[in-house]
Amino acid sequence: MGIVLRVLLVEDSTDDARLLVRQLTSAGYDVQHERVDSPGAMRDALNRASWDLVISDYSLPGFSGTDALNLLQQQGIDVPLIFVSGTVGEDVAVAAMKAGASDYILKDNLKRLIPAMERELRDAEMRRERRRAHETVSERELAVGIERRRAEQELRQSEERFSRVFRASPAGIAITTAGEGRFVDVNDAFCALTGYARGEVVGRTTAELGFVQDLGEQADLLEQLRKVGTLQNVDLEVRTKRGDRRFVLASFERIELGGRPCLLSVMHDISERKRLEDQLRQAQKMEAIGRLAGGVAHDFNNLLSVIIGYCDLLFRTLPADAPQRGEIAEIRDAADAASGLTRQLLAFSRRQVVERRVLDLNAVVTRAERLLRRLVGDDIELVVRLAPALAPIQADAGQLDQVLVNLVVNARDAMPAGGTIVIETAPAVLDAAYAQAHPGARAGEYVSVSVSDDGVGMDADTQAHIFEPFFTTKAVGRGTGLGLATVYGIVKQSEAFIWVESARAQGTTFRVYFPPAAAGAVPAPLPRAVPASLAGSETVLVVEDSPQLRELMQEVLQVRGYRVLDAENGDAALEVARRHEGPIHLLLTDVIMPGMNGRQLADRLSAVRPDMQVLFASGYTADVLAQYGVEGGMHYLQKPFTPDALARTVREILSGPRD
Repeated sequence: MGIVLRVLLVEDSTDDARLLVRQLTSAGYDVQHERVDSPGAMRDALNRASWDLVISDYSLPGFSGTDALNLLQQQGIDVPLIFVSGTVGEDVAVAAMKAGASDYILKDNLKRLIPAMERELRDAEMRRERRRAHETVSERELAVGIERRRAEQELRQSEERFSRVFRASPAGIAITTAGEGRFVDVNDAFCALTGYARGEVVGRTTAELGFVQDLGEQADLLEQLRKVGTLQNVDLEVRTKRGDRRFVLASFERIELGGRPCLLSVMHDISERKRLEDQLRQAQKMEAIGRLAGGVAHDFNNLLSVIIGYCDLLFRTLPADAPQRGEIAEIRDAADAASGLTRQLLAFSRRQVVERRVLDLNAVVTRAERLLRRLVGDDIELVVRLAPALAPIQADAGQLDQVLVNLVVNARDAMPAGGTIVIETAPAVLDAAYAQAHPGARAGEYVSVSVSDDGVGMDADTQAHIFEPFFTTKAVGRGTGLGLATVYGIVKQSEAFIWVESARAQGTTFRVYFPPAAAGAVPAPLPRAVPASLAGSETVLVVEDSPQLRELMQEVLQVRGYRVLDAENGDAALEVARRHEGPIHLLLTDVIMPGMNGRQLADRLSAVRPDMQVLFASGYTADVLAQYGVEGGMHYLQKPFTPDALARTVREILSGPRD
């Protein structure tokens, strides 16, 4: 049962009277009321009973709110009178207040009624206390009155201190009714957290605001509070006025406020901490996949090199109409798919061996444009817009091609009925506010490339997962879920960052921001064209601990005219080189072998054969190779490779300028 409230209603409408009673009851009061609509009835009611509050309409047939106020004043009754009406303007309201009305509230804004009523009841009680103090004549009673006033003053000071702490606290604080969760008061930090103004919150419930999405979770919390009275450090997800998700660490305690059971809630915004935790989990996923990829890459890539190589050699020896060519093609396709997965895993985990050079981004896009047009098909228009005079960037040209292909393929697949893809380059300057709102970004100057489509778009939940490995929205068998994860890994390895903007049915834009190269840097020429002939007559020393792969490499080079020396490890290679009296034009060596590693072998042979070129080949990841001294700028062949890739790389090194 709530606090008893005796209310005299001066109102000619029974419906409006019921509405007022319902409003008071909803605030937890036990309302005892009487409705009057004439001077005589009001006078009888005032003489017959005592009242805590008078609520009066302003205009009644044959009677008015002003008459009711005069009647109350004539009888000398100190009871608050609040006008509640919807028929008059501001000037009348001001006049009524000057005449002695406690407050004036419009009927369409009844949420003000409870705060106004409680304020006036407190003021009336204080007036009565003062009168009682003045009426006493004894020194003892006077001393009691003084003590009471001192206590009241201390109470007011305490309330003021609480109010200052309440308002100034950096934590969001809310006071709600214990039953339905109706907000009684909130502080500025709560408003900043939720995006609501205080007036939009007070008087409404958490359910009406949609503040807590999981009503079942809210019911569980209330049940726990009913049992134990307090809860500490509860993780909650709440919704702001704009509909954004925020994560809070909340504590709750049941309190009494004005005789009513209420709930005190203190909330700390931990959304940024959650974001950092998500980034940490993403980094841990990348690290785990990187370790997995590095652990299997070497042996797996050796096997793939053998499978791919012998498939290509068989194609060369079989007639064009041989029925076995179909089966060999299936084996070759499966090996290519496995090789592609390995490369994607390495790219995502940022463990590819890369050759970062100063590049003209426009030149990279222009070179890739012909391939991209073949990828998108006839029902999609590809538009390329290149900003003039872009600053050069530093990246791996092959990886940039992979980024463009993956983003364009992703855009194509988002437009099953056709559409337009736009590739655009531009300079960009990002300020601190942008960097704060976009995790991973840093303020400064950038060179950007964007890929936009007008396809199906993505919702926020999908965008939160698109760069995760193996996440895909495509049907089973239509994608590996590594395309955008690969883009993400390459972008991070290039010390750039990527951002996506998308909405359902509004298309998608991916923007990649590259830091410009150092001042004065000149773009390097793009990779040389394939040599006209892959044949040669030079001497190549092949060092590989896998017998199958070593035999394949030897056969591929011998078929093209090279003289091939071979060895299974570093010590054997030194002995072969010692016995060979002629020149060794190229050392083609695995990096990680039993005993001496490839870099150590290259250093020892180069000391006695300074004119010898060196080509390293490995299936290990970049971070592992760096531990063995193989770094960017050295000639390197990533396993698995095709016979043509091996022959082309050897020919390019032997035909090109010496290092």
